[in-house]
Amino acid sequence: MMGSGISQDFTSLKGKRVGYVGEFGKIQIDELTKYYGMKPEDYTSIRCGMNISKALIEGKIDAGIGLENSW
Repeated sequence: MMGSGISQDFTSLKGKRVGYVGEFGKIQIDELTKYYGMKPEDYTSIRCGMNISKALIEGKIDAGIGLENSW
């Protein structure tokens, strides 16, 4: 994303707000970040339901997993 500080380096999510759809999305975020040596306190996870794209557009999150583009 332009200007967000997020790059293709997964660890660039440190200090960012990461949105997810449901409980499985939270598990995915936690497992992926753990794989890359991050801890839950390195990022903020935010449950967005099926509105990941909307949350990105509105600036509520910096990145998301489980994108739904129905907004």
